[in-house]
Amino acid sequence: MMNLGKNIIIPFTLGIGMIIFLTLWILSERDNQSYERYLSEELVNQVVQISSAPPYALSILQDVIEKGEITQVQAGELESNFYYLAFVTQDISQMDIYLNRLGDYNHNQIVSINNDYREFFMFLKRDMESNEAALTTEQLEELQLMERLMQHYSKVVEDTLMFTGDGDTNGQPSEFFDYYSEQGIKDDYWVDLLKGYERVTDFSYSIN
Repeated sequence: MMNLGKNIIIPFTLGIGMIIFLTLWILSERDNQSYERYLSEELVNQVVQISSAPPYALSILQDVIEKGEITQVQAGELESNFYYLAFVTQDISQMDIYLNRLGDYNHNQIVSINNDYREFFMFLKRDMESNEAALTTEQLEELQLMERLMQHYSKVVEDTLMFTGDGDTNGQPSEFFDYYSEQGIKDDYWVDLLKGYERVTDFSYSIN
């Protein structure tokens, strides 16, 4: 009878152990999936900012260059969009510490150049004595550098993403959120976008 009891206890204990293991594994997988969904949504929101910024900034720059003058609102919009290109791009590359998808990607030139552009409009807006200001020849030449880089960035956006917004407005269509949230962090869309920006960015576009 004692041997029979031992024979029952051993498989019973193994069965309980297996149930506990499977329960913990299921809970862990559920947590991983929830975290992955969270990261996917965060990533989509960040990519919206850095992918809609180039065509939107380009449309403003072209208008400003054509008129030879800029308003405070335009300067503020350009400051914000170059902030996104510099620092949201940097945030995404920092996220890759955990995702390990970008390989030898380097964001230094993207951050440095676009931050210089941001500061250009920050100081320009600060020094404006009225709502509108005429631009000097030197300032227009610097804006033309920005325009050329934004043309390259806009081409990267068009070639990389399934959905893109209208350059006259800031943001992406609802289809963008639906599609890329579903694709998740394992899709290469954001990797290709950042590496595309890296490929077309060099210090010949620097304004300092």
